[in-house]
Amino acid sequence: MSIEKNYSKLNVSNKWILTELQNLIPKIEKGLEDFELNNTAQGLYDFVWHEVCDWFVEFSKLPFQGTNLEDKKQTLIVLHHVLDTSLK
Repeated sequence: MSIEKNYSKLNVSNKWILTELQNLIPKIEKGLEDFELNNTAQGLYDFVWHEVCDWFVEFSKLPFQGTNLEDKKQTLIVLHHVLDTSLK
């Protein structure tokens, strides 16, 4: 499943975290370019801890309690993408 091609089919929490990630990327790139490493690291930490761990992981549990396999697959793909992109 391509996230870009299927964005309109994503559930609200998946769209939300992808939007937050896309908003973060330019800030991180700018911080690295300006050698503001402390602020950059703090911004990345805040995103991973407060957005991904506190909210998205909790929202991600809901599809796994249901029977819709497409929602489960979609959520796993988005979670993988967010974690992979955050580590890069």
